[in-house]
Amino acid sequence: MIALSAVAVGATLIAAGCGGDDDTGATAGETAGFVPASAPVYVEVDSDTTSEQWQAASALAQKFPDWPGGSVDDLLRDALSDTDVDYETDVKPVLGDTVALAVPTIDTAGVDDALSGTISPDALGGVADDQDRVLLVAQVDDEEAARALLEEESGASAGEHGGVPYYVDGDTYAAVWDGGLVLSSSEEDLFASIDAHAAGGEATLAGQDKFNQTLESLPPEVIGQVYVDLGELVRQTAENQAQLEQLGVENVANAAFGASIAAEDDGFRVKGAVVGAVVEDQPQFDPTLTENAPANTLLYYGFSDLAEQVRTALEQGLSQADNGDETRQQLEAVSGQLQGLLGISLDDLIALTTGEHAIIVTPGGASVDVPVTGALVLKVEDGQRAQSTLDALRNGVPGLLSTLGGSSANLPDWRQVPVAPGVTGWQLPLEDGISITYAVDGDLAVIGASPRAVAQALAPQQPLASNAEFTEAIAGAPSPLTGLMWFDVAGAVELADRSGQFAGQPDARESLRPLQNIVFWASGTDTPTFEAFLRIE
Repeated sequence: MIALSAVAVGATLIAAGCGGDDDTGATAGETAGFVPASAPVYVEVDSDTTSEQWQAASALAQKFPDWPGGSVDDLLRDALSDTDVDYETDVKPVLGDTVALAVPTIDTAGVDDALSGTISPDALGGVADDQDRVLLVAQVDDEEAARALLEEESGASAGEHGGVPYYVDGDTYAAVWDGGLVLSSSEEDLFASIDAHAAGGEATLAGQDKFNQTLESLPPEVIGQVYVDLGELVRQTAENQAQLEQLGVENVANAAFGASIAAEDDGFRVKGAVVGAVVEDQPQFDPTLTENAPANTLLYYGFSDLAEQVRTALEQGLSQADNGDETRQQLEAVSGQLQGLLGISLDDLIALTTGEHAIIVTPGGASVDVPVTGALVLKVEDGQRAQSTLDALRNGVPGLLSTLGGSSANLPDWRQVPVAPGVTGWQLPLEDGISITYAVDGDLAVIGASPRAVAQALAPQQPLASNAEFTEAIAGAPSPLTGLMWFDVAGAVELADRSGQFAGQPDARESLRPLQNIVFWASGTDTPTFEAFLRIE
């Protein structure tokens, strides 16, 4: 059982970097028929390590210097080298098409402890550590051989449940029946698996419409796919927890999340979707500001209508707060004071943040003391109004600081600086080569950390949109999008190397060499989907 557990866990972890790619939809393996319907988490992998996907994943992994070498079978064989079980003769012939890991229920004790005080990373980490109830399910081609392996490890059967013999070895419970092997960390969960499989239909994950619909939103023929029943997860963790109930859990009562990962010739591709959630309409856009990012951009994040997203979040928060009306009145009062101090209206600020936006991070340049610089680019409908709004903010900040009890005496003076042909911006120098600089040109308003960052956004010598690696990476993106991100991993590593971050650590630098870039996009409103691709060379 220890040997089979190692194989199942190893296959699950390795296959987290693999998967298929098609548009016809995925299905679950027979392992889902051994998992109770209430299980909130299910991870399934293909145990055929000779498949094209496994071979592609292995080829990509071997590009990393830390990879121990060999095939997936070699790794699993090595993992069992210290046991009495031979992978080739005892394990591999026994396994069928799929191996799965499921969390049958969430241990809410850790959640209670975390929410009893301030939620911290340590508290949340403790919640994860407390989740020790798992099911490992494997299809088996040879029940007799699998049962013999269990008897060899644990001895005679410890008893029967529902007519199925089961075995116990320390804290592990196991049974083989109907072409399936189930390993559990508790007797209760093993018996629940036996009962659910016997009942069939809606008693198992395989019989749940939400489960099947979620997997259908993913590519087929995947080596690895993940399913999370968000509604069940929230129900189990939010029981008697007022803090979670206030977060609008009804929006995910019928929601589920699914994702798969595929190995391609030049990288790994992740695809995912959320089905059944009550989702507010997300602002959508067709990316155009990639024309305003330099080709050597390290990080690009495109989104739209920030004002609408803030308004939606604020409205949801106010509707769920006990003192929502009182809080709304206080916000309105503060808004009125700000308008009086800054000389602009709330509508002016909204107009500034209603169109397409982009955050652009680039190398700082040899003459700049900081290694990177960046800018926020806003596409606006009225450039003159945007200029007036930003100018009013510049002139109104000293008065605002005085009102808030601060002092503007130590602030340097704003100064005008040229940022592009025929365009002059305003700069507030700070320190260490950092400043606040803004400029407006036509329908673009740019706020940057340096005049160079603003200049690059207004007139890049070569845009990101013409970068061959970027255009190839987003070639399959749908239209419109709700978000787009690009991260030049190789460029960031090179910059860190030039900055001395890898001094004395040549192995660390070399281990990152195969990583090239990551592209991510999200789309859809009723059924949000996302896709990410990590390019490896």
